Amino acid sequence: LITTTATPAQMSDGASATANGYIYILGGNTPSTTFYYAKVSGNGSVGSCIASTNSMHSGKTRFTAVTYNGYLYAVGGYSGGYLATVYYSRLNSDGSNGTWQTATNLPTGLGWVRAVAANGYLYALGGAGSDATFYAKINADGSLGALVSTTNKPIASAYSFGATATN
Repeated sequence: LITTTATPAQMSDGASATANGYIYILGGNTPSTTFYYAKVSGNGSVGSCIASTNSMHSGKTRFTAVTYNGYLYAVGGYSGGYLATVYYSRLNSDGSNGTWQTATNLPTGLGWVRAVAANGYLYALGGAGSDATFYAKINADGSLGALVSTTNKPIASAYSFGATATN
């Protein structure tokens, strides 16, 4: 691994995502509303981290982030208790983001949740607080339809695991 640009502050228990040649780093630590983004060059190096002027509404830690169709989503998390909130923000071509909006809440608070987006749907996968998988249609304006619970997974998946989906 090659060392590249550092974040302006040490961050833990936050979330990250990528879209359109940018890396996004959100929340973490205390919990925090912090939001940074950086351009990734063609050779893999990362430009300077820029602090967004549009931070999340409230602090989160132990949550997940996912991008889909020009929007960034911050799903679940922890702030004195597990959070059911889902925030979303439009991503601009320069890497910056628009104002955060509140989407449809999860049916229950989820910490250490993981999410993916595929084929027009956002999926929240397990985490501390539930062993279910929830999904919702992603509308053209970035908002979410009603979250639906699917069949429970065979085992509870609290804390960390990974998932990736492409379409």
